[in-house]
Amino acid sequence: MNSKLSLGLFAVLAAMAVFADPTVTNVSVSQDPLTHLVTATYQLDEPAVITFDVKTNGVSIGGANLTHAFGDVHRVVDAGPHTLYWQSDNAWQEYHRFASVDFSVVAWATNAPPDYMVVKLLGNHKGERTYYIAPEQFPGEGGITNKMYKTDFLVMRRIPAKDAIFPMGYNAAAEYQYCLYHRVKLTNDFYMAVYELTLGQMKNAIGESPANLVTYYNYTSFPEEYKAYTNNLANPLPETPYYKFRGYTGSLWGGNFNHEIADTGSYLYQLRNALNLPSLDLPTDAEWEFACRAGTAANRYDGTWSYDVSADAIAWTANNSTRFELWGYYYYLPHEVGLLRPNAFGLYDTLGNVSEMCLDLYNEGTAYTEGAVINDMNAEPIVAPTGPVMDIAGKYDGCSRGSYSSYTKGGLWAEWKSGEGDTNSTCRVARGGNVSYTGWGIMAYYRFPIGSSKCMTECADYNHDTRGPYGYRLVCLP
Repeated sequence: MNSKLSLGLFAVLAAMAVFADPTVTNVSVSQDPLTHLVTATYQLDEPAVITFDVKTNGVSIGGANLTHAFGDVHRVVDAGPHTLYWQSDNAWQEYHRFASVDFSVVAWATNAPPDYMVVKLLGNHKGERTYYIAPEQFPGEGGITNKMYKTDFLVMRRIPAKDAIFPMGYNAAAEYQYCLYHRVKLTNDFYMAVYELTLGQMKNAIGESPANLVTYYNYTSFPEEYKAYTNNLANPLPETPYYKFRGYTGSLWGGNFNHEIADTGSYLYQLRNALNLPSLDLPTDAEWEFACRAGTAANRYDGTWSYDVSADAIAWTANNSTRFELWGYYYYLPHEVGLLRPNAFGLYDTLGNVSEMCLDLYNEGTAYTEGAVINDMNAEPIVAPTGPVMDIAGKYDGCSRGSYSSYTKGGLWAEWKSGEGDTNSTCRVARGGNVSYTGWGIMAYYRFPIGSSKCMTECADYNHDTRGPYGYRLVCLP
């Protein structure tokens, strides 16, 4: 059988790439009458990702009924003869009807795999990858929402971005220079993590305990009832400075437009090596917004246009999150990932919870759009933008270690985005708002700056606004 390519839907999606099809032949299927175990043997002409499907009357029984499969399935399989197994009575209520179904072995080109990739973070097979057509197929009760997929595995969803053109930003008025409306065209599909990177994923992948991870949230100073935050490994990795996460020695992005990481001590470098994923990185500003929108031009991925509409069903915000006062400032605690409704791509918490840092340097106006035509949806799109050459404070270096305090406070917007008080650090793009925001801050177009060296700048005129926590969401190539 020829491979199948799951494309997803996007209103303005252009033509997709065509890949050579691996071929499955000599398929033989049987079911043991006592154990109900289904055994399928097959021949593969070239390496491919193997999945299977079961149809009744030409309709698939669905991913939730295709669990409990093992052997040469849900992974890359070499050319040659192979066998897969399916414990049908544990997966499908109507397993006794197997004799009348259509069972098919499906081969996917290795450069065009199924939509979901699951990377193992624990044990001798750390970095091992399995692939699924739908999250309902994942092993374990509850599928993708099972807590182990938030701590013991890195789950990534393929984003159908190749040749996709979409409206990025919001408005061309002077007060919206941070999110000018323009067209963007992306050139390649990519995988994006369905969850924000968690404490457990970092602990399991690189062997660091949460207490050893460099963050700005000084939980030891929190009131006793809030210290338990770090006990839940499914919470987002909080406020790890960019220089520590992605590195600062030779780790340039803005101006150089590459994905190299020379700082072997950075968390991302360690993640790449531990998981054998050399393309693992942060999304660009444009990739993040495309993935967050998930096919809608509305300001939120649930189709909402107005910031006055509640976002409680899809985002943790100041309206539905824990707040407490410490040292005269308000702190908001993020939540466990994946508890609210995901977008159409199956990504959770892209709005609210923790702001997500991108690769791009932060700038505004024409520097932000790099030659794009503003507020004209008939204009030629800007292709695969990699961000401005310099940040809003005029700094070119991609990242600097600089100096930082344990937790710094926000100031007036003009001073904050200029980098005052953080002169050794470039400003990076942060996305999605967080638990300290409501309304307009919880929008797909919303973007703001965070320094590479610390949470945010210290200013002479404090507004007692910590701007809330930030974190990371990973991407990689298929």
